[in-house]
Amino acid sequence: MKRTSISSDVLDKYLNGTCTPEEREEVEKWYQSFENTPDLDTVFPETKTGNYSRSVFEKIKSQIKLSESESKRSWNINIFRQWHWYVAATVMLGLGISFFFRNNPLSEKPQQAPLAENTTKYLENKTDQILLRRLPDSSKVWLNPGSRVSYTISYGEKIREIVLDGEAFFDVTRNTAKPFIIHTGKMTTEVLGTSFNVQAKKGSKHFEVSVVSGTVAVSGPEEKRIIKAKQQVEFDCLSGKLNEFKRASTAPFQIWEPVTINFDWASVKQVTSTLEEMFAIQVEFENEAMQNCFLRADFTNLRLPVIMDLLCQSTGATYTISNGTIRLSGAGCE
Repeated sequence: MKRTSISSDVLDKYLNGTCTPEEREEVEKWYQSFENTPDLDTVFPETKTGNYSRSVFEKIKSQIKLSESESKRSWNINIFRQWHWYVAATVMLGLGISFFFRNNPLSEKPQQAPLAENTTKYLENKTDQILLRRLPDSSKVWLNPGSRVSYTISYGEKIREIVLDGEAFFDVTRNTAKPFIIHTGKMTTEVLGTSFNVQAKKGSKHFEVSVVSGTVAVSGPEEKRIIKAKQQVEFDCLSGKLNEFKRASTAPFQIWEPVTINFDWASVKQVTSTLEEMFAIQVEFENEAMQNCFLRADFTNLRLPVIMDLLCQSTGATYTISNGTIRLSGAGCE
């Protein structure tokens, strides 16, 4: 059959379903004019590959928008041999017209690429209390108010790596094969399994690392220090230097240091007075009747945040902490 020519306007009408019966007949004759044309994949073997098909398809698809009504048409497309899709698609691409061919039927809608999974996870404390959180390896993190820890979904595959903003106490699950690393600005803290506190608040001139048990390696841009239990190191954010220091033996306990105290039907006022002396904190009562509650408690080897949680559970109270001041709220006792 002699090959006929056809205008792009007629093809456009055909694809959009707006052509006349005469124009439809004209387009179908144009298709049939390719009857004696050799298969495209015979002339160009590279067209056999799926990559080539997808590439051509994407170029064609970008030329026009197919209307939703196309999926409802009853065109008898199957009468065309497989290679007609490739030939017609190639010709139409030159005319600025497009349609889907065998890898993407007209009845199918193009699939959207899946959204990239968020690779960063967060542990945040947006409350006014000290919160206990756990990392995927069961390491415990006590987050001070306004503090945040972030880590990626690859945490624990080779190393356990996190970023800290604020202040937190860590009780790290021991794993010598996967070091635990904390990034705080230009300071890096690395442990294998131990308990320690890191203070690294935004805008602070100094960061501090204090070790309760085990050994910790603290690094700055220029040096690295190894500190052990009951030792502290200070990082100067401006100079990048590390300075080891020790607290006086008479200094009060830090809120993250475990203590042992017992009370046998003592009033909440007596309990909080003892805590004020041990930890150098101040306790305020929103309701004075809170002081009249009595309790029996065995706080053995516990840290202040845990003691406060247990105290509140026993008396039906809540607490907030800010700048060394704890405020207790509750109905109290008569």
